Amino acid sequence: MDMILKAQAGSQRALSHLMRQHAPLVQALSRRFEQKQDAFQAGCIGLIKAVRGFDTTRNCAFSTYAVPVILGEMRKTRERRFGWRQEKKLNAANRFRDEMLKQFGREPTIDEMADKAGVQRAEMALLLESSRQVIYEGERENMLFLPDPHGEEWLQRFFIRDILDRMPWEYSYILRRRYVFDESQGLIAGKMNTNQSAVSRAEKKARLMFISAWHC
Repeated sequence: MDMILKAQAGSQRALSHLMRQHAPLVQALSRRFEQKQDAFQAGCIGLIKAVRGFDTTRNCAFSTYAVPVILGEMRKTRERRFGWRQEKKLNAANRFRDEMLKQFGREPTIDEMADKAGVQRAEMALLLESSRQVIYEGERENMLFLPDPHGEEWLQRFFIRDILDRMPWEYSYILRRRYVFDESQGLIAGKMNTNQSAVSRAEKKARLMFISAWHC
């Protein structure tokens, strides 16, 4: 319980310890799913959420609380990520983006895509973010077996995503576009319907927020 309280207080060392300790549980649960690699990675995100949400004052074992949380995250990789109405809006926006790329050689801004799909700008940003795969591009390494429990690389991926998921969506969006997709500030500014200076200022704030969360 002491380790869980430390993790809930922001200790990354405590969270790392708990991740390594309970990784075999996540691996065992992932065997219930056809896509074991995706399930394992989603389950690790579920494990982080379970650590953050566990009430240490209740007479309940952590594993009892964690299993349904972990399975819930795993099921999200198998089921639709959103309802048919949201999917219809996203499909309309994606078709519009393909048309813009084909006709004008550029991607539309979030505002343009939102207008085409008939949604608010914030909802469009969330739809685009939710449509991304659980696994980051280029990280489909074989995880059928438990990764090295003493290694750091596999844990770092989940910490990065956990921090990004808890940041304001504008900051998260900018960092993902900059460091996952290697896009320029100018290109991001066009997508967000703003200027490069605003993106630069937001990126500096986002980086400071990320660094602060990383070193907790």
